[in-house]
Amino acid sequence: MHARRWSRQGPAGAAVDRARLTQQQETNLAEQEWMSEVRAKVGREYGRVYAWDEVNAPMIRQWCEVMGVDNPLYLDADYAATTEFGGIVAPPAMLQAWCLEGLHMNNYAPGSTDENPYEVLKIMEAHGYPSVVAVNSDLSFERYVTLGEKLYYT
Repeated sequence: MHARRWSRQGPAGAAVDRARLTQQQETNLAEQEWMSEVRAKVGREYGRVYAWDEVNAPMIRQWCEVMGVDNPLYLDADYAATTEFGGIVAPPAMLQAWCLEGLHMNNYAPGSTDENPYEVLKIMEAHGYPSVVAVNSDLSFERYVTLGEKLYYT
C-alpha cells in the first residue's frame, strides 16, 4: 500500500506535512481552511434591508423606558423643540432596534434585499458553532436619527 503525503504552506511559509500532525494540529489546520470561507464574507455588502417602521416617538419612549433613559431630548417634545435638533431624536444606541426582523427569521420589510446577510452563520453552524454567544461592536454615530426617517442597513 502506498501512502500519499499531502502538504501545504503553514503560517510561517514552511510546508506542513499532514502525516506528522498531531490530532490537535490537524483540527487547527482544518479550522483554518473552513475559516477562509468565513473570512471571505468579511466586509461584503448586501442589498438594503429596510426598517419596518419610520422612526417614531412611541418606540423611542418604550425603548427609553425599558433601558432606564430619561433624557428629555428623546422624550420631551417641548424641550427637544428648543434644541439645535428642533424636535425629538432617537437615542443612538437604539439604532439597531429599527431594523430588527421581528419574531420570524428573515422577515424583512417590503423592498428589502432577498440576499441573506446571515449566510456566514450557516457555514459556522456546519462546523460545530450553532449559535453566537457574544459579539463586540465598535460604533460611531455622525448624527441623530429624527422622527419620520425610514432607515435601512446594507
